[in-house]
Amino acid sequence: MEEHTKLKEWKGEGGGNIDYMRHEINYILAIFRSSYDFLKSEMGRLGLSFGRDGVDASNDIEEAIERLQKFTKNISIEGILQKIKDFDAGNGVGLEEKEAESEVLLRKKIDTLSFFFHEINNSLAVLDSNHFFLEGEISRLNLDLREDGKASLGDMGTAIRELKTFVGSRNGVQPKSDHKEGSLNSEEAAPEKIKDRMVFLIDDDERIMKALRRVIKGEFQNGDSPNIRTFNSALSAKEAIEEGVIPDYIVCDMSMPGMSGRMFYEWLESNHHSLAEGFIFLSGGGIDGKDRDFLNSMNLKGRALDKPFDIGKIRNLIQGCLS
Repeated sequence: MEEHTKLKEWKGEGGGNIDYMRHEINYILAIFRSSYDFLKSEMGRLGLSFGRDGVDASNDIEEAIERLQKFTKNISIEGILQKIKDFDAGNGVGLEEKEAESEVLLRKKIDTLSFFFHEINNSLAVLDSNHFFLEGEISRLNLDLREDGKASLGDMGTAIRELKTFVGSRNGVQPKSDHKEGSLNSEEAAPEKIKDRMVFLIDDDERIMKALRRVIKGEFQNGDSPNIRTFNSALSAKEAIEEGVIPDYIVCDMSMPGMSGRMFYEWLESNHHSLAEGFIFLSGGGIDGKDRDFLNSMNLKGRALDKPFDIGKIRNLIQGCLS
């Protein structure tokens, strides 16, 4: 049987598709990096500096750039096919069987390709969130940048949008809207006693949790930020709830070791049904079977976001719940 179309798309002519993807991602990353480096040097010349969270966000941006560049450098069609081969071997299926396996296994094989987007999407989410935070930090601290500095900050945002659009197009994801609309910084946006509310952030990628925590805290003024608890697994969040720590809202990754986001949600529905109503899922791809079907159903309800996520949507969802 002829090789599946999806695999042919990834191979291209002599692996050209992969080479093109690597080249394009690194090209846009170079624009982002040069704009970021200029912003830092401009702030140094002007004697401007971020607060502690701003410094941490800046460091996370640098780490995400290096990690993404290293990852894209190692992308190859041979690596993808090896991943598929390893998956097939674990399920008693050899590549020599062509495409004769069941539709379920075929679907899992194609989903294995999406796994390679997981690291890319996570790193993009880190870059996007921390860039967004730095924009807000510059405004909150009244840092007086010159026009070139402001332009470099804008160029970073443009590069992020181009990266999200390009990666999404290669993975069959529609481009997301810009996240600048609906800021929480308006006078009427912050409800009273919001600092008494609690948000759980659950993700096995610490970079994502740190970035989200900064964005959420930075959006609430005058000490009105909600109480934010972070967990690197659904199991640890489950233990906290069992010990009586009850959140008002939960932002949870889908793919985690030990207990997936779906399994955690199903446990909440059975044991703490009201908590399941204030729940948003994040996914960087690389899921299959029940998890994928479940995520699709949550997406139809507006309760699932792909990484790199739309910050505005997360912000507005949390704001609506906490209000």
